[in-house]
Amino acid sequence: MTLAFDMRRFGPGLLTLAIGVLCLLWAQAYPPRESGLPTLVGWVTIALALLDMAAQFDTGWGRVVRRIAGMELGGESRAEGKTTPPAWRRIAIAMSWVVGYGAAIYLFGLLATTPVYIFLYMTINGGRRVATSALSAAAITLAIWIVFEHLFHYPLYPGALFGGR
Repeated sequence: MTLAFDMRRFGPGLLTLAIGVLCLLWAQAYPPRESGLPTLVGWVTIALALLDMAAQFDTGWGRVVRRIAGMELGGESRAEGKTTPPAWRRIAIAMSWVVGYGAAIYLFGLLATTPVYIFLYMTINGGRRVATSALSAAAITLAIWIVFEHLFHYPLYPGALFGGR
């Protein structure tokens, strides 16, 4: 069995893995009660980095991870099988989603913005059905609210328009 991969594709995964490990180390500087969130972020980041790195291998497991995550290996087009760089327009649109989400969080707050963002992104960019998008948006927003507001007792930013600083 050979493990076919391109070492250049591991750069982002290795950088993300290092960030996750740094988050775990950083969490040790806090008292146990305050270290919960950076510890959670560190472990989630490490898990996602390892999944990304596993997806870079051209093996059965790597193909399964890529299929589940909706990834294409190295920018390969499914129809052509050729590597093509993404168009600048696609990059600008992807960045505008992130910048728009950040601006909306600043103005309207995290809990008001997140379901709208998830719903619109899944429906418009992801091509998912409206019901699937709505259910996902509601479930993720509920999970964020439960984890941060109730489990961590961490108040989420309400937005500049609703009393945030």
